[in-house]
Amino acid sequence: EGEGVDFAGRGAALAGAHIAGMMISGLLSGILADLWGRRSTLLLGLVANGIFGTLSVFVFNARQLCILRFLLGLGLGMVIAGVVPLVAEISPPSNRGRYMTLVSSTFTAGFLFSSIAALTIFRSDGGSGQWRIFL
Repeated sequence: EGEGVDFAGRGAALAGAHIAGMMISGLLSGILADLWGRRSTLLLGLVANGIFGTLSVFVFNARQLCILRFLLGLGLGMVIAGVVPLVAEISPPSNRGRYMTLVSSTFTAGFLFSSIAALTIFRSDGGSGQWRIFL
């Protein structure tokens, strides 16, 4: 079941796992930030993204990738929940709205870019394992 698995055909499950992790993490990150502090929560999210993103390269099947995408979503939810208030806190009041819009826009642009990159890579993959480049 390794390289020949149709990961492109399971894109909805992979995206859904990631978004589910972000949703759960987004709901819990405020509580964690109150308990541990925003900085610790943000750093935990960044470390989780680094670890689970790296581990994603070594998966052998779509189920493993789904699990890691969920865990990546948990980490990204912590990052988003930490970065947005941090930017609001450190931005000068005269530019706060502009900076908050920029932060929110970059998350959206990143999702769009990664979707286009995934389509390009998965369409040209042909079962060769190039999908690992996307990770």
